Amino acid sequence: MSALRGAPPKIIWIRIGNCTTDTIEQVIRTYATAIEQFMTLSADNLLEIISQP
Repeated sequence: MSALRGAPPKIIWIRIGNCTTDTIEQVIRTYATAIEQFMTLSADNLLEIISQP
C-alpha cells in the first residue's frame, strides 16, 4: 500500500554546471515554452534541460 496520494511531482532538471543566476534565468526563459508544455500537457514526470553555460 502506497502512502502517495495523487500524481507524483513533476521535476525540471537543468543540467548546466557551475554558472551565474543570470545564466540560469536565461536558460529558463529560452526553454519557457517547453517548460509550460511539460507542466500542462505532458504525462512525463521529468524534463531534463541540458545547456552549456
